[in-house]
Amino acid sequence: MQAAVRLAGTADDPAVRTAAGRVVQAAGRPLVDGRVLGVLPLAAPIMDFTASVSHGESLPRAFAGALGGAIGADLGSRAGLAACGGEAAATQGAGLIVCPTLTVVGGALGAQAGRTAALHVYDKLVGPPDDVQAAVARPGSRPGPGPGG
Repeated sequence: MQAAVRLAGTADDPAVRTAAGRVVQAAGRPLVDGRVLGVLPLAAPIMDFTASVSHGESLPRAFAGALGGAIGADLGSRAGLAACGGEAAATQGAGLIVCPTLTVVGGALGAQAGRTAALHVYDKLVGPPDDVQAAVARPGSRPGPGPGG
């Protein structure tokens, strides 16, 4: 990019200056538009919600699980990032690998813990889903044909 800046300012040929200027402009733009980055954190909860509904969960329970997972992922990634500050100073260079790893692992663990906690609270407030209630209502029963069947 520095070479393109020099060419844009000092080249004798106007075509070279124009081409170098375009290279500098393109290099200065981010690879991903900022609007896309703002929406990106919503992708996982929406996919989680959609998958839960498609597997037969009720809309409120699927929403609670997706919301809990999103909150847990955010808190977990923040905890991983906070732990990363000390790791980066201690490792002096390996922090380039350690920091993103801690953030991703913290986010994944936080998402799982958040989803589990949210579904636990939801089930305590509303009651377990129908398929769980049916299994709990008949302890000791086994699937398959009943007597005489």
